[in-house]
Amino acid sequence: QPSPLREYLTTSKATTKLH
Repeated sequence: QPSPLREYLTTSKATTKLH
């Protein structure tokens, strides 16, 4: 099961990359 924290970090990274 994927850890929420890891998912959050990944999402944050993707958002930062998008911006």
